[in-house]
Amino acid sequence: MAVKYPAMKGKIEDTPLSNRTKNCLRAADVVTVADLAQYSPAELRSFRNMGEKSVKEIEDFIAGIGI
Repeated sequence: MAVKYPAMKGKIEDTPLSNRTKNCLRAADVVTVADLAQYSPAELRSFRNMGEKSVKEIEDFIAGIGI
């Protein structure tokens, strides 16, 4: 996947996402925003301990950076 937006190069750890969401993403080996952008909400829900609030938080974050 070509990096279209500079923010996509950023690491998940450097985002304003909650610690709980970051922990779920880390456990699923999601390291960068570009990695995160590849997943649909349904796929995110399948991650261990990923709840609706975390999925909504991720959707809002992705929309906020224009992806």
